[in-house]
Amino acid sequence: DKLVRYIGKKINHVRKRLVEYPDNPFLWMELARLHSILGNAKKAEKGLLVAMQLSAGLNRYVVRATSRFYYHIDEYEQSSRIVRAYPNLKNDPWLLASEIAYSR
Repeated sequence: DKLVRYIGKKINHVRKRLVEYPDNPFLWMELARLHSILGNAKKAEKGLLVAMQLSAGLNRYVVRATSRFYYHIDEYEQSSRIVRAYPNLKNDPWLLASEIAYSR
């Protein structure tokens, strides 16, 4: 299928970039996103966890995207736990909205 080949090329490109910049959490996020598109949940999760570790859970984009991933695979408690661990949750409306939505 054309989409699978296209995503496969994108994955190869991101992997090559990760050889140069292995500590870039956004490259790991992109790799996770691409694997998620293909339905590779385990590979997507690995990329997200590496991105969370590299960002020390302090980047709200990484935190929110990781939380949404767990929400979409029906791991609601894990999703909410990730957002609640964000140190500035009470002052960040972007993540606070996620926490409110997940707590319903």
